[in-house]
This record gives sequence, structure tokens and C-alpha cells, in this order.
Amino acid sequence: MLRLGSCDPDRLGQLCLPGLVWSHLSDQVSTLAAERNELIAERNDALTKLDQLERSVGNLEQVETKLSAARAEQNRVVELTESKAQIATAKDEIAGLIKRIKQPENPERVPGTGSTPQVETATQRSRAFRAALN
Repeated sequence: MLRLGSCDPDRLGQLCLPGLVWSHLSDQVSTLAAERNELIAERNDALTKLDQLERSVGNLEQVETKLSAARAEQNRVVELTESKAQIATAKDEIAGLIKRIKQPENPERVPGTGSTPQVETATQRSRAFRAALN
């Protein structure tokens, strides 16, 4: 009985050629299988990197959302700070006006000047108060 890889010298052309072809095809199949395995590994690496990138994009979107909210909060704080400063200024102006209103209307002399003060009428005080509010 003949083995597949052996060649009979009398029948060299008939038996050796199929064995050589089979051996060559077997080598090609092994090479292609190795290349396929390499390509599968490269594909898996690429899919892993893609997944990481997609997660990074999601994380970036979350950071952008938080940053936008922080900007809005900062703007609100700035507006509140400006409003508080305006309120403090208005309070000071009102306190000054109240002080002026409570001063005696007709003092005999202005202290330190030796002159008689001008009398301010209620209408003049009212106008001054309105001007201070605007």
C-alpha cells in the first residue's frame, strides 16, 4: 500500500504530483489561517479603541454640560453681586437723604461758617430725593 506522501519511481508522475499539490495547498491554508488570525486580532484591537473613543466622547459631553451649567451659575452670581452693590449704594443714598430731611429746617447759623443757612423748602427736598433715586 502506498502512503500519500511517498512516490513510486515507476508511477512518479501519477503519485507525486498530487502529494506535492496537497503539501503546497496545506502550506497555503496554514499561511492564510495565520493571516486571518492576525486580522481578527487587529480588528478586535480596533473595536476596543473605538469603544474607548465612544466612551471618551460621552465623558466629554458630560464635562461640557457641567461646564455650561457652571458658567450659567457664575453669571448668576456676578449679577447678584452687582445687584447687592447697587442696593448698598441706594441704601447709602437713602440714608443721606433721610439725614438731610431730619436736619432742622431753620437753624440760626450753620456751625463753623458764621452765616445763616438757606432754607430748603419741602418741594426742593422732594425733588432732591427723586433725583437721588434715579
